[in-house]
Amino acid sequence: MLGKDLSEALGGIVDDKILAAMKVYEKKRRHRGIIYRAAAMAAMLAILLTAALWPRRSEDGELIIAPGVVRVYAYDLSSGADMSQPVCVALEEGVEMPYEYGWHITSNIVPGLPITLSMPESAFEGAQITFEVSVNGGEFFRKLGGKYGMHRFGPAYLGQHFTVENNQTIFWWNNLTDLENWGEEYDEDRIREELEASMTGGTTGYTFPDVIPFLAGKAYADIIIRADAHIVGSVRMVIYADNMSLPIGSEEYLGCRYYAKLLSSVSFPMLNGEYQDVNREQIEEIKRG
Repeated sequence: MLGKDLSEALGGIVDDKILAAMKVYEKKRRHRGIIYRAAAMAAMLAILLTAALWPRRSEDGELIIAPGVVRVYAYDLSSGADMSQPVCVALEEGVEMPYEYGWHITSNIVPGLPITLSMPESAFEGAQITFEVSVNGGEFFRKLGGKYGMHRFGPAYLGQHFTVENNQTIFWWNNLTDLENWGEEYDEDRIREELEASMTGGTTGYTFPDVIPFLAGKAYADIIIRADAHIVGSVRMVIYADNMSLPIGSEEYLGCRYYAKLLSSVSFPMLNGEYQDVNREQIEEIKRG
């Protein structure tokens, strides 16, 4: 699957750039070291010191804001990781993850950086929980295989703006698929035939969508949590490369390892059994604050 997936995934990037990126990656992997335990302890201390500030009112005084109850999980993607029984941890605000939780485009374990969004069912009992996700770089897709197909540009495609259900694992990668200008229909059989033909230098005439590399090194994902139609929480996270000293537009970003970091997570608890009236403008104001 890796060979086929990389063949279609990297169709818009020339071979010499991919090879160069892999060499950069091999050089870097020995130099990244994050003192995760110390960072986690510092984050826990910060939580304890600020606990007395929760819940609090928004600056306009109209909302009661509490710590987020959503859990955002990252996964151990080291070479020995077993993804049938993955090791995952809940992200803590401001804490960077260690090396083994990063994803690289040549990974043979997963086709993207996996992130699970989970809200405890008891938080808003009886309500349907959904997550509205927007990301300003790269794109997301669902787990490949089964009903979602074997390729990112098929039924698994989510893009940059989408809604998913509770307890879903989504995957981010550092490219943007140009489906708008793709002149084909998604067809697993024709895709397989084209890939087989390409291995012997032939073609069936079936084309894949172009992919545009994400070369900025840092993408922000904003998530609005709803219970039925009501906004009940907000999450902001950043997905970043392991070398942020590169200039925007540098093709060396293709050789970077990518990590997710939680920046903020808040919830809007029910008051006297009623949902608070939260709008998007208030969410934006809270993010700016």
